[in-house]
Amino acid sequence: MDANSLVLAPEGDVILVVGDKQFRIHADSLFLKRHSTVFAALFGPNFREGQDLNTSSPKEITLPDDDPYAMTAICATMYHDFDHIPRSPTTDQVLSIIRHADKYDCIDVLTLPSQAYGWLKSDHLTDGKDLVNILAVSYLVRDQEGFKNASKALVSKYDGSFADLADNAICDVLPWKTFCKQTYKQIGGASDPYRNTRNRYRIRG
Repeated sequence: MDANSLVLAPEGDVILVVGDKQFRIHADSLFLKRHSTVFAALFGPNFREGQDLNTSSPKEITLPDDDPYAMTAICATMYHDFDHIPRSPTTDQVLSIIRHADKYDCIDVLTLPSQAYGWLKSDHLTDGKDLVNILAVSYLVRDQEGFKNASKALVSKYDGSFADLADNAICDVLPWKTFCKQTYKQIGGASDPYRNTRNRYRIRG
């Protein structure tokens, strides 16, 4: 792997050209189709991307809106290329990886690395943004235990307004109503739930 490419299948028939910087991932369409229903459709008979694929002249598939880091993690995991699977990604990076996996319908592929490397653990986190990211990730992968733990940690460790955390992680991934319901449930166990609720959901002007 050089600075702008990753070769997962030297004899592969497609090259994913990812993001503005056009990071290149050389892979095999049949392998991608096996792990992702979206790639299965894209490289099927009904789209031009799936036409005339051959190993002698790999077809470039442009994915300008995707994140090279996330796509590298996903594709490397598909190929069990452990050298390129992140060990300690930031919570922003974990969220990006999971959002892309959700987009390509291949979240199950990430079960092993996320568990092995503790991507969804929240007990060591203290920053509100980090905790909200893990909350959103847990929601996407339907990890009830992770969702509960992240919401508990958010309530106990973050003393700011929850409204300040209402960025894309919540608005685009985790419904605000769900976020409020879960955190309100956790606040209910606090010593002064009324004071906490009043202050934590206040939108600061």
